[in-house]
Amino acid sequence: MLQTPSCAALMLLCLATTATAQTTLSTLFTGGNSLNSPGSVLFDATVLDPEGLVVTGFQVNCENTRNGPVGSLFEVHVYLTARGGTYLGNQANPAVWTRVATGTATSLAQGTPTPVDTSDFFLPAGSYGMALNFVIPTGGAGTAFAYTNGNGANQQYLDTKLRLDLGSASSGVFTGPVYNPRVFNGAVVYEAGTNAAYGTYGQGCSGGSPTGVPTLTPALVDGVPRLGSLWHHELGNLPATPGGAILLFGTTTQFWGPWPLPVDLGTFGLPGCLAHVPPDASVFFAHFGSAHTFTTGLPLAPAFAGIAIGTQALVLDPAATNPVAASATNLTAGRVGN
Repeated sequence: MLQTPSCAALMLLCLATTATAQTTLSTLFTGGNSLNSPGSVLFDATVLDPEGLVVTGFQVNCENTRNGPVGSLFEVHVYLTARGGTYLGNQANPAVWTRVATGTATSLAQGTPTPVDTSDFFLPAGSYGMALNFVIPTGGAGTAFAYTNGNGANQQYLDTKLRLDLGSASSGVFTGPVYNPRVFNGAVVYEAGTNAAYGTYGQGCSGGSPTGVPTLTPALVDGVPRLGSLWHHELGNLPATPGGAILLFGTTTQFWGPWPLPVDLGTFGLPGCLAHVPPDASVFFAHFGSAHTFTTGLPLAPAFAGIAIGTQALVLDPAATNPVAASATNLTAGRVGN
């Protein structure tokens, strides 16, 4: 049975829409320095568009003398910090990074943009640390990557929707020596429009429950909100005893009334918990164990395309020690689309 918000609640999710447009925000391709793979380039990405962006890929500057020659296969793994995080001070701190996308490409000549089509991921408005790790695939030669030493004047690039502040390089995946400042040679390719995407962000809280922090993630199948389709959320680390929870839908991840998000819920009886979305719409549901799939359906209505949306669950738990007897999940956020 579908657990579906009311029609009125769904109408709350209608925001202004824009036509899908793919944009490339480039840094530079002048090289001058390079690092062998495996290694990472790190920088901060600030999404200026209040409705967020879908990153669809990257361009990179391959250095083809240290590993494989021109025409070699390589991989790029993309990592993010939580929103509000930064690469600064975290270049060798793997605990703050989450891998969000992977892509495979074939190296072109140095100084030429090599396109890397990664799995799409959504970025709500705000700032993030971002890292691109260059990986040699099994049995392959891989590539090294070229970058440029930073001099202050060459370390920021922006358009009306995205800003990049660069940066560092590291000889490992958040391990090994850190080289600073270093300017990633390449580009971020993104869309501000109507393609569907969804991802996991922010942090949840246990509320003092011995079960720990509940989780909310897009399902592997139908985990993004596509028009005319089912939409699945996976909840995990729930209390083993059957109980109830509330899934909250918000039309923004920026403000709850006059308060900037996330909001500290201590004044509402949930100390140590954060609200990542406003409660614009909500659905109560029952769970019967430590995991639950929440399923809803989206209308096949063009007016919904491009809507930015966030979701978070409040889990009722008698074992929690706060006055509300509840815990909260992390944020999941994205965009309804095709």
